[in-house]
Amino acid sequence: MNKLIFELETEETFTKQEVDKINNIFAALLTTGGLLGMRNGSTSIHFDKNGDFQAVRLDYMAWRNFKT
Repeated sequence: MNKLIFELETEETFTKQEVDKINNIFAALLTTGGLLGMRNGSTSIHFDKNGDFQAVRLDYMAWRNFKT
């Protein structure tokens, strides 16, 4: 297992709970390929009515005819 550590400059102050939520979102994006693995498509992150992270949606073309 690799550990990725990144630094973000911001004027905002995050609580431990908010940092955990951010880490959870990035972990989901990385494991699904939605962050670095996406080509010719898009990645959406979805939240419920309370603002809690629920899902990652990948939208891409599985096949396309380039001859036309």
